[in-house]
Amino acid sequence: MGAAWAARRETLRRLGPIAAFGGIVLYAVLLVVKLEWWLVNIDTLDGGKAIPRPHVEQLASILNFGLQYGALLAFFSVSSLGRWLRAAHVRAAQLGVRSRYTADQALQACWIPLVNLYRPMDVLRTLVAASDTSDLPPLMVEQVASGYRRPARVADHTRLSPKVPVTTWWLTWVAAASTVPVVVMALRLLELLAALRVLQLGLFITAAAAVLTMVVVRDVDGILAERERRWKAIQADSEAQAAEEEEERPPVQGRENRRPRARRARAVRPAGDDST
Repeated sequence: MGAAWAARRETLRRLGPIAAFGGIVLYAVLLVVKLEWWLVNIDTLDGGKAIPRPHVEQLASILNFGLQYGALLAFFSVSSLGRWLRAAHVRAAQLGVRSRYTADQALQACWIPLVNLYRPMDVLRTLVAASDTSDLPPLMVEQVASGYRRPARVADHTRLSPKVPVTTWWLTWVAAASTVPVVVMALRLLELLAALRVLQLGLFITAAAAVLTMVVVRDVDGILAERERRWKAIQADSEAQAAEEEEERPPVQGRENRRPRARRARAVRPAGDDST
């Protein structure tokens, strides 16, 4: 029961960031479509007159939808990313990986203000570099058609660590966040249409950053899974070698087998010997 619950919890931990950032992609695309629909169907009057009230109410409804669901998705995505980072560091430590950051520090990097502007990238980059499987021997696989010239077991070099786009992933998030002050500045200058266009651009970049986040999570989990396979293979080979050495070792005669022989030696002592 405990092992089944642990496996289920591990699956939920891996799917959490995928679900959260997949939701961000759907949210960004939906909001872009709503804004585009409003911009296409806007009925502005010539001569610089104001936008009709019904269109203003529609825009307010769209922006209200964006703020409410955007804040909820942002909290859920940061929370899931922090839990995933912490669990990834715990798993890496169990596989012999020595990272500069602890599991708790990886979680805190997602929540501390200002620190979360740069630390998550360094945390993830350090974890990827430390989890590289090049320091472990490759897995040995069985060949179906083995013979005199073909060995029965060969090294599997097809499982290589992927290149995780950590820098691109984080720069994309920074670019998405940098569109927010541009939107605010355009609104202060009463450039509503320009502000909405910049907002659409920011949403497109946010969707791309969310997709990259899912790619990064998949690649890092793949690296740790490959390291775990090699780690278990090394342990299995060590146990098999130890068992073979134990079988080849000659049996050692115990002290119990020597005691009767010593007693028999004392029992056949010559009759004229009174040294005692």
